[in-house]
Amino acid sequence: MASRLYPAIRKNLQQHLREVMQQKEHKTGYYHDKISLWQELNRLGFFRSNWHGSSQAWQPTTQQWQWFDWAISQPKTHLFLGARGIGKTDILTIFRCVWHILHNPRISILLLTGTQHRSREIVTLVGQMLQALQIRLYTREPGILRTYEGRLQKSPTLYSASITSRIRGDHPDLIIIEDPLDEREGYSHRKKESVMQSINEARRMASEKVFLIGQFVAPDDPYARLCQMEEIATLTAWADQCPNLIQVRREEFVVQDNPMLAYSWAINMEGRFLAQQGELFAAITITDQLPSQSLYAVLDPAFGGSDRTALAVGGCHFDETLHKDIIIAWVFSWSGSWHEHMRHMVEILTTMHVERLFYEGKRHREIGEIFADFAIESEGFDTHINKQYKIEHVSGFVGLDRLRLHASLHQEQIDRIRRWHRNLPHDDEVDALAMLTYRLFHLDRSKQRFWNRTA
Repeated sequence: MASRLYPAIRKNLQQHLREVMQQKEHKTGYYHDKISLWQELNRLGFFRSNWHGSSQAWQPTTQQWQWFDWAISQPKTHLFLGARGIGKTDILTIFRCVWHILHNPRISILLLTGTQHRSREIVTLVGQMLQALQIRLYTREPGILRTYEGRLQKSPTLYSASITSRIRGDHPDLIIIEDPLDEREGYSHRKKESVMQSINEARRMASEKVFLIGQFVAPDDPYARLCQMEEIATLTAWADQCPNLIQVRREEFVVQDNPMLAYSWAINMEGRFLAQQGELFAAITITDQLPSQSLYAVLDPAFGGSDRTALAVGGCHFDETLHKDIIIAWVFSWSGSWHEHMRHMVEILTTMHVERLFYEGKRHREIGEIFADFAIESEGFDTHINKQYKIEHVSGFVGLDRLRLHASLHQEQIDRIRRWHRNLPHDDEVDALAMLTYRLFHLDRSKQRFWNRTA
């Protein structure tokens, strides 16, 4: 008797579940229109931009909607490459997740980013949007969303991990991989290979239904290799392909500090690696303004051989147009050891009334002792940031017009700065300029301290 009842009970349960699903899908049908959904999320307080200190809702441009339409139409692995700061994450990751879940509540999406923390942040934001749209969620686990109870889904609706996490054994309908490497990690061969292995594993897991989004961080990074594969659909949106968007974002980030954006624009403004092929400081502004704040100096001392001794002097000045502090600097350099040029350096430091000199290398206490004989206060420091990263980071402030050279500097020295690129044998001048910028803009406030001062 029981054996005859079970099929009927099972059939009734399945019919009931289908009706519940249809009701939920019908309820969200209005939001299948992307523009209506975006406007509703705007109304609910999402997708807002900080414009000159005030929060305002923003609408995607026609070009940005074209990116979205392209992405959701791709049947297999697809790669979107574009400059930072053009709305990729908002439209192609966050909004796409919301749109897919509303369009198909039984979908399973795995989100992979460079860190677990970043992945969970995005999942949390998507969850907040769904709840604001009155979509019930059935889990409170960090980094996991479920839109149905029980075992109606093989995997969570949306769940997250870092790009290097073990992700085997699951089969989501879509995997989104966003910014698996940052610019600093682009120098690590081991990290690049690890990320490439994770991408290949993701492609197998999702039967090639993988969406990769971000920008190059090194000429040989995984995205640079993937875009050479004919089977992967690729769309690009470099700065020269969306100049209006870049201009808007540039104006926003002149008001807001965003060094990572500045750095990214410096090394990869238009999909071309300026750090390898170009002159990062070529566009530096020359000004006859003088700093309105105290002057400081950074010494990059040479100790013989073919190295150059470089001295960067500068101070901050509030720019009325940018409404931000800028740095106005002078850079001097000499061939040979630092002690051979003491007379020149002392003359510069005393004439310019420099408040304090910072010299690289805490162990070289003799430098501080000798300058003390000339009544010049000095302090040694050690650096723990990759020199290449540091220089390229600071060069981003050239693009934001917040790092300038003074017009009184000798033209030959200006030319040395402007014509510098990574293949030249000497980087002493730009390194000293970078260390001065780190000092004056307090870029040492990151988790990894840049300045280790003497007691």
